[in-house]
Amino acid sequence: MMLLGKPAYPWYHNFHIEFDFLYTETSDPVFNEYKQKWMQYKEPSYLTSLYKRPTHIGMFTVFTIFATVFSTLFIIDFFIFSKNKLTDNFRI
Repeated sequence: MMLLGKPAYPWYHNFHIEFDFLYTETSDPVFNEYKQKWMQYKEPSYLTSLYKRPTHIGMFTVFTIFATVFSTLFIIDFFIFSKNKLTDNFRI
């Protein structure tokens, strides 16, 4: 749910989904209809929202995570293969 272009906090949205008190008290179908609409709404993931509206800090964060994972895998791979090379050199 958005008001004035700002997304609602997740707890506020979940409060409305679970808040079917008005429907149970009044049995008015309009309350059940809106409850069902709120249940269908899903907040987009961070990467989806970043793709649609990129920000500098978001792009920096994604790049930093990618670079960290890539560097870590490269370092692990380097040590595994360098260990294999050292053992191959000492074989007779």
